[in-house]
Amino acid sequence: ELVIESALRRDPTSEGDLVMSGRNGTARLRRVLGRRPFGAPPTDSELETRYLQVIRMADVPPPVRQHRVINERGICIGRLDLCWPEVGLWVELDGRASHDRPKALLYDRHRQNEVAVRLQWLPIRFTWDDVTGRPRATARFTEDSYRRRAAWLGHAQPP
Repeated sequence: ELVIESALRRDPTSEGDLVMSGRNGTARLRRVLGRRPFGAPPTDSELETRYLQVIRMADVPPPVRQHRVINERGICIGRLDLCWPEVGLWVELDGRASHDRPKALLYDRHRQNEVAVRLQWLPIRFTWDDVTGRPRATARFTEDSYRRRAAWLGHAQPP
């Protein structure tokens, strides 16, 4: 799955083009591709792919990938790593090197504040260590956040 997402990031080849009948590993490739929502954009990083793997342990629907936030002038003010628009929840993932770039980190924080206020959505943040070192806790926190947002919005059952 990590390899497939990486390949899709580098080459905008359609998922169908990855599976060619008669090749070794075709069945495995189809199984992995079957986990992806059809037509979904590739993950933006290895960390996003790993997070998607982790939240399969959680009782949440698959999130929307790379959701663009557009302002009233039609300008994209941000792209969310992963989100659940139906409950107004989004996830930002901070890679291993994010703390090494203070200017980029500050820019991200300002952009994320603007997106949170504009959408009135709840952001949750995870680091490389959260996803790879504490996967069960990360899955539980994601599920709990999803359920709380659904309840707050008045959904009897999470969508």
